[in-house]
Amino acid sequence: MFELKSRLSEEDNAIYRIDIIEVDWKKYFPIFVYGIMKYILKEEAEPPFSTRENIVDRKPRYFSDLSWVYNHGKKQKIHSHKMISKIVLNSERVRMTIREIVRRESIGSHINEAKILKTQHKRSNDILDRMAAKMNFNKMRVLGYIMHKAYQSMYEKVIINKGAIETLK
Repeated sequence: MFELKSRLSEEDNAIYRIDIIEVDWKKYFPIFVYGIMKYILKEEAEPPFSTRENIVDRKPRYFSDLSWVYNHGKKQKIHSHKMISKIVLNSERVRMTIREIVRRESIGSHINEAKILKTQHKRSNDILDRMAAKMNFNKMRVLGYIMHKAYQSMYEKVIINKGAIETLK
């Protein structure tokens, strides 16, 4: 920012006013976070310039973290392992791959294609069973709570080590 400011003409400096010291961080930060949530994370986010107070200085609500963990993701559509396996096995690429394997194995083999196909379908199901994630949503909610608390405390404040900055200079 300082390099950019030094390269601008006086006229451009008057128009664009690029000075990091003049940034109102209490106004900038909520808008920055809103942009990340809405445009990068693709979450539904309430604009900070609505009727709410400045979110940097807001007072904590009791149990807000627990309610966030409990309610977040409730409307997400969840497929069972059986349904996911069916979708994967019926996909065109998987079916073509199985047919190719059956074709290769049937060449020079005395076993008929129907039996090889049945064997390949069983192998495919076994592979999907080994890959399956057996999710426990209660454990996921606890993990979500822990992660939510961890991220809140990580980004609660920024500490600058002035001695290290001077050493870098």
